[in-house]
Amino acid sequence: METVNVHIAGRDYPLQAPASQVARLKQAAEEVNKQFIAFKEQFAVEDAVDLLAMTALHFASEDAVHKQEPIIERPNTPSDSTVQHLDDLSKRIQMLLEV
Repeated sequence: METVNVHIAGRDYPLQAPASQVARLKQAAEEVNKQFIAFKEQFAVEDAVDLLAMTALHFASEDAVHKQEPIIERPNTPSDSTVQHLDDLSKRIQMLLEV
């Protein structure tokens, strides 16, 4: 096991992980940060907890969509249904934030 520090939403998190997973953890943290920043800019939200919740929902819904698709048919780019689903989720989140 190796200690790896990942930086997410302005905070550092020390984690223990097998050496084979360190690069993937760093990449995942980078993806989380990119989505966090995208939501922050898109919705003008400053609360980190809200942004992290939105980011978690984004990745969880993306994962759920991929679990429903057969692996062999999974394209390298998002399918139209995935894009539509994410657009719908984005609209719902935006409506909730406006309330």
